[in-house]
Amino acid sequence: MKKTILLIGFLFSLLGVHADVQKKVYEFKPGTYRILDFPVNIRSAFGLSAQVIGRLDLNDEIEILENMNSTQTIDGKTHYWYKIRHNDQIGYVWGGLIAVKSFNFSVDGYDVKAYYRYSYVEGRITGPEKVYSFYYPMIQPDDLFIYINNRRIDNREIKRVYETKYFTLRNSYRYYVRNDWHYAWFSPKDNTIQFSLTDSAAVDSLFTISTSGEIRYIDTTIGWL
Repeated sequence: MKKTILLIGFLFSLLGVHADVQKKVYEFKPGTYRILDFPVNIRSAFGLSAQVIGRLDLNDEIEILENMNSTQTIDGKTHYWYKIRHNDQIGYVWGGLIAVKSFNFSVDGYDVKAYYRYSYVEGRITGPEKVYSFYYPMIQPDDLFIYINNRRIDNREIKRVYETKYFTLRNSYRYYVRNDWHYAWFSPKDNTIQFSLTDSAAVDSLFTISTSGEIRYIDTTIGWL
């Protein structure tokens, strides 16, 4: 039985699409979502080799009809393929181009669009007796898509903060994970964009973005500006 599963996985890998044999891949439920990049191809079947039958623009609304239960890794990110509907067209889109959450507002006359997707990250906790391993959804720097007047903002400063804050200590347990970035929140404030990356309880990292696209990190110990 094990040999059969491995053979099936190998055959799918030859096609660039493989059965879901990974520990964790983020899964969208059926519903309405936004596209976080542009242009995005709608294909006649799941997989990059399938024919392009349409295109989606940034922030286009789609309806996810079905998870195809097959994943593909593109630029180091692994996501499912989905059957979707856009207006009257039905086709297939790779899940790494679909936003978990989207934000759309105006700052000083500039149009701001922000989105995030999830990556599943392996974490390790060392306790008094053993090491615990687990997978959970997290926002990494390249999972944030921020646009001002349709110009993509460079995430270099976000990546620097992410790589600097390597682990946290809680109750004598050492968490070998890179921050607790499970949620992102964007809002306008004083002609800038403020956004925070948070865990389920508190702000972990706070940033501001000028309308020129400059990102500045704010130490959360001093609170909001």
